[in-house]
Amino acid sequence: MTGPIGRFSIVGCPFFIPLFVLYRLVVGISMKGDELADRLLDFAVRIMTLSAGLKKTQAGRHVAGQIVKAGTSVGAHYEEARGAESRSDFVHKLGIALKESRETRYWLRVIDRGKLTLAEFPLDLLAEADALCAILGQCILTSKRSGTKQ
Repeated sequence: MTGPIGRFSIVGCPFFIPLFVLYRLVVGISMKGDELADRLLDFAVRIMTLSAGLKKTQAGRHVAGQIVKAGTSVGAHYEEARGAESRSDFVHKLGIALKESRETRYWLRVIDRGKLTLAEFPLDLLAEADALCAILGQCILTSKRSGTKQ
């Protein structure tokens, strides 16, 4: 992803985020379920690509395994939520997807701070993790408020 980058902060943790993502979060442009599912699939593929480019040290291999597990499970849990049998089941499964996205964001920060990549760290991937956390969190809040599945 290329384009203008803006500075934004969630929970006091600054990061860079593409302005179109910030626009969606602030203005509240709704995202359809299929669009989010596709975005989560792209995210999983980018996580797998990043993990393949980590240093082949003990730490690099450990973090690669952790980030692949967490980063690829976000979309899988979202797909499970889409097939939920009730609103409470939907919210629960979205909550698991949110936890996995937060864990992925943590491992991305470890990779960045620990300089574990062989290439330049993809800041836009960290921004996407932050945006996905915000989107999933908002889906949970909206679903709880409205009493319907998204």
